[in-house]
Amino acid sequence: MNTLAQVPVEEGLFTGPAEAPQLIGGHCADCGGWHFPAQDNCPHCASLAVHRTPLSRRGRLWTWTVQTFAPPVPPYRGDVEGFMPFGVGYVELPEGLCVQGRLTVADAALLTIGMPMELRLEPWHVDDQGRQVMGYAFAPLAA
Repeated sequence: MNTLAQVPVEEGLFTGPAEAPQLIGGHCADCGGWHFPAQDNCPHCASLAVHRTPLSRRGRLWTWTVQTFAPPVPPYRGDVEGFMPFGVGYVELPEGLCVQGRLTVADAALLTIGMPMELRLEPWHVDDQGRQVMGYAFAPLAA
């Protein structure tokens, strides 16, 4: 079986690729605030006492929409002619923050605000070095 090496779309964004990936957020030791993606200073209080911490894999769909047209090129790298609509939404994690991301489905019949969601890694494209670039998305959990 010939499989491509996998690399994250951005180093330090999530753990993996793995069967149980986690986003890497920032948690401030001074104010207790959470943020994603992680950064060196706290966006809530400007403290530098931020610890990079894996976030919960599961949350609830806070809101969503469907991207029905190809984004501008660049930064979009996909096939504009063969563009397929995709879901995008905010998922509220138990840490108290909402994370924006792609959804694995774009069908209104399958998405409901408040439904449980789980983090997944998905292939985005093959880079110039022949590696599969992976990004994150949220998938509905079966009830």
